[in-house]
Amino acid sequence: MIVAALGIGILAGLLTFAASLALGQSLLSAFILYVVAGLLTTLLVAAGLYVKRS
Repeated sequence: MIVAALGIGILAGLLTFAASLALGQSLLSAFILYVVAGLLTTLLVAAGLYVKRS
């Protein structure tokens, strides 16, 4: 389950990274968006899995 949450977070981060580069953001801001989107998505998926199990 943890691997699934991390995988979804990484995928969301990569999609955000690609979209921000396509929209003309700088490489640094695109990377920051990648980290933030990946982290938030991972936390939300992990919280959802935790609530579902309890």
